[in-house]
Amino acid sequence: MLQITDVAAAIVPPREVQSLLRPILDLCVEAEESQGEHQNVLHRVTVRGKRMLPLLLKYRNAHVIFSQRKYPSSILLAYDVKKEFFENAIESVTAGKVFGED
Repeated sequence: MLQITDVAAAIVPPREVQSLLRPILDLCVEAEESQGEHQNVLHRVTVRGKRMLPLLLKYRNAHVIFSQRKYPSSILLAYDVKKEFFENAIESVTAGKVFGED
């Protein structure tokens, strides 16, 4: 279970940041609800390219809270999985690589 000591701080991102992330999170919720094939979130982040790098760096250690929509805790990653995800995403985006395929 995620402990508050495992993250730097709870953050409510600005509306423009929420609007960038909402499509990715909505895909996760949709995939979970349908229990069909899950979308590759890392691909969805890296395909957006270097514009995602500042967001990845800023939020990699944060517990993010969305003000306009409550997402189920089941789509949240365990701290160690989240850390690995962010490291892989940051490495891929920095190198200009897209992880996975459409």
